[in-house]
Parts: sequence; structure tokens; C-alpha cells
Amino acid sequence: MNWFLLSLGTVLLWGLWAVLLKTSALDWRQALFWFAAAEMVMATGLVMTTGVRWEGGQTALAAAAGLCGIVGTALFYAALQQGKASLVVPVTALYPAVAVLLGLLLFGERLTVGQTAGIVAAGVSVFLLARG
Repeated sequence: MNWFLLSLGTVLLWGLWAVLLKTSALDWRQALFWFAAAEMVMATGLVMTTGVRWEGGQTALAAAAGLCGIVGTALFYAALQQGKASLVVPVTALYPAVAVLLGLLLFGERLTVGQTAGIVAAGVSVFLLARG
């Protein structure tokens, strides 16, 4: 499957994820537990079917990424419990801008004028949404 179809699937599932979470009305801690439990089921399946193994520094970086992901997810769940989904979801959806900025700083990546304008537009849109 190509990257674009995978990306569209991600968008669809993450949008559904936020709606299901908000609809569940669980306390964010309980919702986080069930999220982690579902991840463990998937991780177990991967170990059993692909032979996932520790590979030194690369695995440590992947584990650190997982820690960032789960802590970010906990903050997202808490924010969604306290705020409106129509505000929380777009604000937190700005996270790719952090990855872009880090890519510029750490990997020497470059942005086109159009890409820069897109990031600025995303930031402006989040600001306007948050202001109401």
C-alpha cells in the first residue's frame, strides 16, 4: 500500500479515535489504560508474527518515541475530557509543525515557500479556532 493511502487511513482512524474517546465519557486515566491495553494486544501480535527484537540504540530511540507518544496521548485525553473536541482536536493536530521544525534543526531539511506558508496557515487556523 502506498504512503498516501496509509496516510488517509491514519487521518480517518485518528478522527474516529477522538470521537470515540469523547463519546465514551470515561475519565482520561481509565481511557488511557484501555488505549494502552489495546496497544499491548497489537504489540503482542507483532512479536508473535514478525519476531520483533531489541536492536540497541535504534530500539532505544523507538522506545523513547513510544514514551513521548503515550505521555502526549495522556495529555490529549485529559484535554479532551476538559475541553470541547471541536477545539482540542484541531489545536493538538498542530503537532506535525514540531516535527517539521525539529527536522529543520536536526536534519538540515529545507522547506519551500509553499510548505512554509502551509505551516503558518495551520498555526493561524489553530489560533482562530481557539479564540472562538
